[in-house]
Amino acid sequence: MSPRSWETRQFCFVFIQRTLLGLFLFLGTAGLHLFLGQQGAAALGLESVQVGSEVQDGSEVKEALTRRLYEEKESKWILDAVGRMPEDVREPKGMSIGEIQKLTDEILLRGEGYFRDYPDGKSISKVIPAVCRIYLMNCNRHFIDSGRLFKERNGQDAPAAWTATLKQNYFDRIHTLLDGELAKIGEEAGTPCELVRLKADAFWHGQQYPRCINEYKRILDGCPDAEDRDVVLTALLNAQIRDRDHKGATVTADTFLEHHTDSDLLPHVLRLKAKALQEAGRLVDCLRWWKSIEGIIENAHRGDPLVFGEKTVEISDRCRKDFQRYYEEVNFSIGFLEFALGNYKSAAASFTREMEILTELINAQQASQVGQIYAKRTERVLDSLLRFAGKPAPAISLGEDWVGGVPFDPAQEQGNVLLLLFAPYENPRYFETLENLQKLYMTHGNDGLRVGWIASSKGKTDRQQQIDRLMSQCSRMGLAYPAGLDLAAGSPNFGQYNCPVGGATMVAIDRKGQLAWYKLDPTFRDDSVISQVALRLLAESP
Repeated sequence: MSPRSWETRQFCFVFIQRTLLGLFLFLGTAGLHLFLGQQGAAALGLESVQVGSEVQDGSEVKEALTRRLYEEKESKWILDAVGRMPEDVREPKGMSIGEIQKLTDEILLRGEGYFRDYPDGKSISKVIPAVCRIYLMNCNRHFIDSGRLFKERNGQDAPAAWTATLKQNYFDRIHTLLDGELAKIGEEAGTPCELVRLKADAFWHGQQYPRCINEYKRILDGCPDAEDRDVVLTALLNAQIRDRDHKGATVTADTFLEHHTDSDLLPHVLRLKAKALQEAGRLVDCLRWWKSIEGIIENAHRGDPLVFGEKTVEISDRCRKDFQRYYEEVNFSIGFLEFALGNYKSAAASFTREMEILTELINAQQASQVGQIYAKRTERVLDSLLRFAGKPAPAISLGEDWVGGVPFDPAQEQGNVLLLLFAPYENPRYFETLENLQKLYMTHGNDGLRVGWIASSKGKTDRQQQIDRLMSQCSRMGLAYPAGLDLAAGSPNFGQYNCPVGGATMVAIDRKGQLAWYKLDPTFRDDSVISQVALRLLAESP
């Protein structure tokens, strides 16, 4: 074959190859265009837009693809930002409080923007729980900042109704987001644990305790593999106490202690069980419980292993630190119950032991702020017990400063049981205590129970004006027992009973006219204890 003939054949072969390649590229490009315009758009979750029977050009497909890219970018930023938040914002590591607050604000802002712009976004089911978690973490800060701004703009504190509406709207937003996701999940899918947990926490922060109790129970029943069941049980226990379901709370505490003694929440659950027993009025059981865990608390303080029955438990440094708080109050709690049960000698010994422990910690600069508060409280209660318990109650002299001119003199009430509340008027902290005293008075008045309220004065306000305000409060609350004002300089009647002015103190006097009990700062949480003390004294013979 001649060289020329060979070159001709080679040229033809190359020409055919290039022609076929060009045809292939042309057909491939056309096919790709058609795919993206129709089936491809459907495969990507994008709708092709038609006018009549004609498919429009690719501009809308490109726009949809661009939108998808922006949605993915925004959702990724939100999820990554939530992932950067410290597990415990109270003790952040690697971020300052200011940085956390700034990141929180940006997450919520961009999260709401995402919900507005991409209501059907591919990542919506991930973004909603992530943003709701930040909403819950930020709720207290939001309420405090909003209240401060209201005061700055209006020169006064926000009205209660305004604050209530603010909180309701805040939590309604969380529930709206979560309910939208829950509606997408069928019953056959089982319990959506993450969403239900967020619902429960939102109800908790919104103080809707019965509803949050139901949701926490739903988690415990439907999410057996949840890693933080100890946390859920503790949250349930707290909610039950807030809802005054003390029987349910003790059952929950026992369930926790049966399965989670290795949890860092152990010291809190031990204390919460005692609280449930006390608020239920089961004072003897509560005293028995405190004494049963006294050794555990002391071992934790010393750094020794904890022993539950035949089980030895090693605890973390954080858990041991939390036990420190209860080590600072355990003997006060025991003494408080012994005092309420009328065992003055044991109560004095427990309060004395409490003072010794706290004095040692304070001198070593190891006492917490709570411990320092307990030191002052214990000192006053022990002083009152030693001075008054089992001895004739001091006289009360208010002269003409009794509401309606109806006096109340303990010396004239021997044979009856007296409950005296020394407390300021118009202080919401003690409203429920006043109402509870009214109920006790109406229920047991015929049994010999008498109640009196001695209120402290408010500065140099006109005498008659103060009496009128006290009378107005008694009328609004429907209080039928005597009330009067200690208007003399220094509030001498408060001093007679060793009661701090500005706060409240409950004093019980037995049928012999002897002081039988003394309680600093009584609130609604002490209602059952007050009732039990009154019933015990009423059962005694004059």
